Amino acid sequence: MRIVLLPAGSLGGVHPFLGIGRALQSRGHDVTVITSGYYKELIDRAGLRAITFGTREDYLKVLAANPEITQQGSGLRTLAAVWRPWCADVVRLLRDSVATDDSPILVAYPLAFWARVARDALNVPLVTVNTNPSFIWSVQAPPVGKLQWQAIRHRPYPLKFLYVAAVNFVLDRALAPLVNDYCAAFGQPPVRRGIMRHWIHSPDRSIGLFPDWFAPPQSDWPAQMRLTGFPLFDESELQADQDDTEWEKWLAEGDPPVVLLAGTANSNAQVFFKACVEACGQLGRRVLVLTRFPEQLPAPLPPGALHVDYIPLGAVLPRAAAVVHHGGSGTLSQALRAGCPQLILPFNFDQPDHAVRLAQLGVGYYISPSRVTCGGVAESLDKLLRSSDIHDACRRVASRFEGMDGIAQTCDLIEALPGELRQSR
Repeated sequence: MRIVLLPAGSLGGVHPFLGIGRALQSRGHDVTVITSGYYKELIDRAGLRAITFGTREDYLKVLAANPEITQQGSGLRTLAAVWRPWCADVVRLLRDSVATDDSPILVAYPLAFWARVARDALNVPLVTVNTNPSFIWSVQAPPVGKLQWQAIRHRPYPLKFLYVAAVNFVLDRALAPLVNDYCAAFGQPPVRRGIMRHWIHSPDRSIGLFPDWFAPPQSDWPAQMRLTGFPLFDESELQADQDDTEWEKWLAEGDPPVVLLAGTANSNAQVFFKACVEACGQLGRRVLVLTRFPEQLPAPLPPGALHVDYIPLGAVLPRAAAVVHHGGSGTLSQALRAGCPQLILPFNFDQPDHAVRLAQLGVGYYISPSRVTCGGVAESLDKLLRSSDIHDACRRVASRFEGMDGIAQTCDLIEALPGELRQSR
């Protein structure tokens, strides 16, 4: 089979596709990845064929120029505006990829809207891969877009219905300009409503990369939705021997640290890092800070703190006392597997919904944006580290990962799709 992968967003939206792509390639399939040029070097290291649009410098300019991407309420609208200039390049790459005798299967991130338009225009199968449950808009269990809205899940059905309708109206207005640019480029009619509620989920197959104990399926989820499990790809298998690295030596020299990260695409988290580093100092805790944008950090870092651009979380979280993070799907799944307590300071997108789900599992706490101060973080982190209930819940949840192979199950579903589509015709 020929398979074209279309990831989008930060590493949390790219890593799962690299894991899936490597597994599909090992099964004998021809795999191509179409995404931002920022990820070309990583895709090359993963041993996959990369076709890219834009450059690494373009990607970094976008992050620097658009700090509101991480702000609550404005992120999707800003993201849509950022992606619009690449419309012509993406359309050309997709047309070129499909215009062969051997038509591919498209496997895409739900926010890679161009994949859904290409599916309709070029008559190719599409699998959408959801890395988080907040993309699945259910009236039965609405995603939490902001922490202060979480009570809506416990309200009567009519109120939940109105909430979902209102939020999706706002999302449709924010996303329609970008979506309909792609529709026009492919000669398709515009999408007028239901972009996030229905349209982003491929009618052919939609996969949730999380287990049902993390997000129980609802009766009003798309009928074509299938759940597998967390993908857990974090570049560990792409790394050289780490035994002599600075961070390995640092870890061995003292108590388990608090690991601190705010998302691989977040270059505007100065308040987050300042409050968290100071809180760890106040508690006398060593802190390992992970970010590719060190200009966000307090300078100089205090004694007991170490900055590293990137470490595969599967290598470090089993050796950490706790992790303080933004609530991204890649980070939370690695922490769950490691049995590592979590303190979540969510910014935007899927992060508030993840924060609430983790608290319900009993594996951590969350802090609202208004409490991201040294005192607020120190109070919650100290409580987290001292809680025997949290540590017990972390061990129970970690045991659920025994036998989980979300990538293998996802590949099985992708491979089965052509036969299922032939039978349904």
